[in-house]
Amino acid sequence: QWSPEEISGRMKLEGYENVVSYSTIYRAIYNGYFEEYRNPLRGGWQGKRNLRRKGKKAKKTNGPRGRFPVSNHISERPDEANNRERIGDWEGDTVIGKRKRSSCLATYVDRKYRFLCCTKIAVRDAGNVNAATIKRL
Repeated sequence: QWSPEEISGRMKLEGYENVVSYSTIYRAIYNGYFEEYRNPLRGGWQGKRNLRRKGKKAKKTNGPRGRFPVSNHISERPDEANNRERIGDWEGDTVIGKRKRSSCLATYVDRKYRFLCCTKIAVRDAGNVNAATIKRL
């Protein structure tokens, strides 16, 4: 029940003279070179059914978990804010530490004067970030 990556890596580690790459192993599986190992009681297995995902592609996620959806894209920013022509155009962001605990820093920077306001948020969720933004600004 090893994956082709594990088989190839083990061959390299043990110093085999002819090492087979994992892509070659996958090609052999998908081209049916392991069909001789069929189980007639189960209707004939293919080699790919012994892989961890049974030959299926990995499921795609709906984006990174734990992030806030972006309501306004940066390309929609007005030219005055891009050119730093007026006071009061703020950029906000959250900074998460290395340990990724539930707390974070909410940072707000004025685009023209680059004035920084920073607030520590004990529990990182949308309600607390919104409350900190309103309080700080």
